[in-house]
Amino acid sequence: MREPLVIGVGNTLRGDDGVAAQLLSSWHDAPDVLLVPQLTIDLAPIIAQHPAVLIVDAAVCLAPGEWTLEKVRGCASTHSAFGHELNPGELIAVTEALFGAIVDVDLLCIGAQQFDRADTLSPAVTQVLPDVLDTVREWWAARADAQPETTTLLE
Repeated sequence: MREPLVIGVGNTLRGDDGVAAQLLSSWHDAPDVLLVPQLTIDLAPIIAQHPAVLIVDAAVCLAPGEWTLEKVRGCASTHSAFGHELNPGELIAVTEALFGAIVDVDLLCIGAQQFDRADTLSPAVTQVLPDVLDTVREWWAARADAQPETTTLLE
């Protein structure tokens, strides 16, 4: 079984929307990290190979600098047929349907305020990065340590 996966979502040229990329690029000893501009169905086979996934993304529904970590459940699609991106619940549902993979998925959202064309984060978001990174590391360590040991028998 592979290690847990951390997926950072966002656009690094749109201010706070790039918080996941900046956060995860500061994790110098990061294990399995994937940075994407949005969640798409192409991620399903990748997610299916991991026992646990953490999705990190900016959120407009939270106050700038506020952050939450919550469990994601698979859900039916609420998007129109014309959308290319999926929300985390839809992506998990697709992964389960296509690959039969039951993956433990959490979503870490960081409240954002600045989405203008910029390659820097707002002060409120920048201020919480050390605490959020500690939480990401703890999340990963708890799931990596929970992996069953595998042994190979040699004949």
